[in-house]
Amino acid sequence: MSTKTTFKEGKAEFHAFSGTISKKLDVFYNPDKAIDRDLNVMLMRYFTDAFEVKTGLELLAASGVRGIRLAKERGMVMTLNDINPDACALIKENAKKNKVSVEVHNDDANRFLKNYRGSFDYIDIDPFGTPMPFLESALLKLRKKNGVLAITATDSSALCGSYPKACMRKYASIPLKTAYCHELGVRILIKSVILAAAKYDIALTPLFSYARRDYMRVYFGARQGATRSNELLSQIGYFQHNFKTLERGVYIPGKKAYGTVMGPLWLGPLWDDTLMAYFKNAPFESPNKTALWNAIERDAQIKTAGFYHLPNLFSKTGKNKKRDVLIAQLEKKGFRASKTHFSPQGIRTNACVADIKKALRT
Repeated sequence: MSTKTTFKEGKAEFHAFSGTISKKLDVFYNPDKAIDRDLNVMLMRYFTDAFEVKTGLELLAASGVRGIRLAKERGMVMTLNDINPDACALIKENAKKNKVSVEVHNDDANRFLKNYRGSFDYIDIDPFGTPMPFLESALLKLRKKNGVLAITATDSSALCGSYPKACMRKYASIPLKTAYCHELGVRILIKSVILAAAKYDIALTPLFSYARRDYMRVYFGARQGATRSNELLSQIGYFQHNFKTLERGVYIPGKKAYGTVMGPLWLGPLWDDTLMAYFKNAPFESPNKTALWNAIERDAQIKTAGFYHLPNLFSKTGKNKKRDVLIAQLEKKGFRASKTHFSPQGIRTNACVADIKKALRT
């Protein structure tokens, strides 16, 4: 049974239903995702500045807290849609409580997008499970030049390899269950979004990506043109992992593989340098330096696909070192190395596995 409760996030105070987090809530609200909405509001400062984002759509709005916060804290003109009439009533109540004006629609997500006249600078798709059923409709309503698309996937069991057939059905990729499967899952998600947009000559470049528990989130910047789309497509490929030696890397079709092959997936950067520099040098909020942001900031400095899981390395070498000590040792040898937000027991580095094993043994 759920109970209507008052919550506070950022500058917004609102009503939502508390109880066991599931679809059975009268209107869905997950307080654990407040950090993700904090990050959303923070990132929107960059997008409203650099991309001139003014209008936005929260396609699956539920309690409407995300859209209301963007209206209240970023001054955006927001449209919120949900198929649940109780959710729409709650959104209107919360908008009034926060003294913001938002446009509210009670409709099926794809039907709303099909019938809506006009486009949005920003579209947010944050569903239960996969976002793929809503993607194509959203692409047709996104501003083609400097539009921003935010995509969430919570079907990590498919993207991370527990259910490979489900991943193939939804994302047309073979996943791989490894210690760094959440990063691989994010890269499969990015690939699927890029391919869907490329059919319309829309180039969706991943600007900011992360995974937290079962929550995978990517922000894309839109540009129009076949040439730009082709450039992104050239960064899609296959990956291989050797479970015995822990070697991993890009797999070239037609070549002999040294490990299990997975993909296709995005092999390019997960974070945009300009975006990351914007917040590093910003005089305001600088930003709210949460542990998640700090870890992502370190991640973004090393342009590699995949990271290394320390327990796996320890079991292969019989040696054990603290993560900070190993990172410092690799840096002393001229490699780049850092912690990764994807795992509290991972390191991202441009050193190969042989160099890491050597560092562990010395």
